Amino acid sequence: MSDANYLKKLSLMPNWPAFMRREVAALYVGPVSLEQFDRLVENNDLPQPVRFGSTPMWKKQDLDLVGAAQLANSDGLASGNSQDWMSDLGNLNENAYT
Repeated sequence: MSDANYLKKLSLMPNWPAFMRREVAALYVGPVSLEQFDRLVENNDLPQPVRFGSTPMWKKQDLDLVGAAQLANSDGLASGNSQDWMSDLGNLNENAYT
């Protein structure tokens, strides 16, 4: 299956994978272009990837948390409030096993 067909089929899925490569994560959060996605990650408006070997992967849970924070904040990603979701993410991860 070609990459384009894979991404098209993935975009129709009701359940997204727990860990996503860059192309899939960009489709999941936007869809946004890869360049826009890279800028959002670089500006810390989206979370940094985790690595599986040398492969960067984005956690669906982290992307969902950013999305929830954006729904609560009408200013959206351009608001400069990226530290807020990062704090929330830290709190979520700290409480995950308690």
